[in-house]
Amino acid sequence: MSGEKRVRKEKRIPRRLALRKAASDAEKPRCIALARSGQRCQSAPLQGKTRCLFHSGNFARELGAKGGRRRAVFNPANLEPMTAPRSAADLLLLLSQTILEVRAAKIDTRAANSIAYLGASLLRAIEISDLTARLKRLEDRQREQEHRK
Repeated sequence: MSGEKRVRKEKRIPRRLALRKAASDAEKPRCIALARSGQRCQSAPLQGKTRCLFHSGNFARELGAKGGRRRAVFNPANLEPMTAPRSAADLLLLLSQTILEVRAAKIDTRAANSIAYLGASLLRAIEISDLTARLKRLEDRQREQEHRK
């Protein structure tokens, strides 16, 4: 056995996952289901079946229902109309209103998270803007005092 090479056994692909082999694209089997556009599905069918995984059973319907339920909460028409916040006090009102809308399930938590993230950036911009305005006023006062002397 010292001179012989060991031959590895090839791992077999389970039948349910194995795809049929075809010579060209035209001969490859395709799922028989139709898309909403009216064209045939381009996926390969499951072994021994005429439809792909997505179109066999209620798989597509279940996935669509999950996505639909997740997106059903948010409806912009149900939200309280507000103007763009221009101060920290306005931002406080917006964030408190958003919290109430999340609790009442009027707004999606992802949208509320985005509002909170953008609100933090806006608060920082408001602070910088206020500090810049205060600095300009102080510089103007100092220039006036220097001219008086």
